Amino acid sequence: MEQKHARSSYDDGGRRRSAILQSFRCGARRPWCRRVWQTAIKACGGTQDSAAQRLFVTTSAVSEGLQHGRLSIDTLVVMLAELKPHGWQLPKLPPRQELMAEGYIEAMAYLREPSQTASKRLRISRDDLAVLSAALSDDDWSKTIAHRDHALSSGEIARLRRADANLAALAAHISKSASRRQGKPIDRSLEQLCQLHRTWAAAWTDYRNAVPYAWTEDT
Repeated sequence: MEQKHARSSYDDGGRRRSAILQSFRCGARRPWCRRVWQTAIKACGGTQDSAAQRLFVTTSAVSEGLQHGRLSIDTLVVMLAELKPHGWQLPKLPPRQELMAEGYIEAMAYLREPSQTASKRLRISRDDLAVLSAALSDDDWSKTIAHRDHALSSGEIARLRRADANLAALAAHISKSASRRQGKPIDRSLEQLCQLHRTWAAAWTDYRNAVPYAWTEDT
């Protein structure tokens, strides 16, 4: 008689971690795939219609490739077969930071809405990711948010006002930090920062706990 084995918590945890890592890999490859499409379209005459005809795909597939970095191995092989003899070369990989950021975005979208299909999941923007990362790496921000939540739940108005004042000062500092990371001005109000925290902090924490440290050390 065949003996049934109870499913361990490791089974579910292993599958979840695998899904998170797969989401990361999916997001991380998209910037390069978008570059592949851009160079391929240029080599095919410069329009999406001409690329679709040359590469034996639909125009919508070309559009999806440009916008979302979708590229099947079959289409990549056709690109190489059709275009490489005429001098086309695969583009270089984008900077590592760009690949990692896109991976984080995809993995966090999965963690926030795992039951949704990938195409329907809400995704954080690159700029907001930089802001969130700066906020969650600031110990004062996390502590003050906790103090504010406690004051709000207990109805301590004076303590709530002090926390809000501290958070407002921290918001300006966090925006400056995110601006340095992105190399451009980024300005988020306290309300916007708190909304980012409510929406994405849990997914960020789950993600950081699920991936190898080496993948997160640059954030």
